[in-house]
Amino acid sequence: MPAASRTYWLTTTCRIRRKDESLVIERPDTDKVHIPITDVRDIVACAEVDINTAVVALLNRHRINIHLLSHYGDYAGSLLTSDTSTSGETVLAQARTAGDPTRSLAIARSLVDSCAFNVRRVTPRMGTHNHRTPRHPLTTPTKHPG
Repeated sequence: MPAASRTYWLTTTCRIRRKDESLVIERPDTDKVHIPITDVRDIVACAEVDINTAVVALLNRHRINIHLLSHYGDYAGSLLTSDTSTSGETVLAQARTAGDPTRSLAIARSLVDSCAFNVRRVTPRMGTHNHRTPRHPLTTPTKHPG
């Protein structure tokens, strides 16, 4: 990316289109703005923005993220490039798992067990006098000397 690339702040409602290797920003009642893709580091949208898959593909190829803010400036979300985001297959697998109560409960239990294990491991270091090494509930018990 050239040193001249910069963050573009979109503060009014607009549509972003692709024209070859450039972005075209269309706003009501104003002329179109053409921006070479090599001039863009990332985009922050503070207003409503229409965007299509051709633009997303171009931004992804050039590793350009779009960050979306609400009308009040609160973070609303981001469109991240494939280098920085989770793959579609992973997201689909997560959604399928979330929809399966048995699998979700098993994962939740393992998270709680791991958290409890870590708490028991750290507690002796925080001043208690029980110096036994806790065992992780998912491992086989081992015999400790003495």
